[in-house]
Amino acid sequence: MECKTAHLSSLASGLSYGDAERMHVQTKKLNSYRKSPAPEWIADPEKTRRVLVCYLEKRAGKVTAGTLAERLKKAEATCIAKSEEKSRTLNKLCREYQKTQNPDRRKRLETQIRNLDADIFATKRGIGALVLRAAFLYWRTGSSSPETAHALGAPVHPVAVRQWLHRLNTLAKKQFGYE
Repeated sequence: MECKTAHLSSLASGLSYGDAERMHVQTKKLNSYRKSPAPEWIADPEKTRRVLVCYLEKRAGKVTAGTLAERLKKAEATCIAKSEEKSRTLNKLCREYQKTQNPDRRKRLETQIRNLDADIFATKRGIGALVLRAAFLYWRTGSSSPETAHALGAPVHPVAVRQWLHRLNTLAKKQFGYE
């Protein structure tokens, strides 16, 4: 297979050198601003599935036997069941926030409420799908963590995206030996 490079000024493009001089041409190198390249396991769908299922099982606090699809369903169901308890905790924190006058305590409660709300949102939306999409957008398309968080929707924050990706990568290295 022969690769042909498209030239900016050629008969096929219909552009002249004069046109090219007036144009602003910008190129973006994938992951150029990152310290390390994308992990190799993200390019292999089977390895990615294994890492994602293992991550969700750890998040759920429950490792089960079965196929990857069965394990994924069980882990997500456990996460959803835990989100009901988190919803009760969120309501309790909101009531405390309304009653509290101490500015330091209110600030800590705001952070806890925001984090818990984002966690419940992610779980109800399908935490596995969100984490997988974050990994794909960040590592495969070269999006930054703010761009990835924006694509995932509110209230997912760039810090949460970076935490998910770090945890996935750490798990892939420790559990499976993937680089």
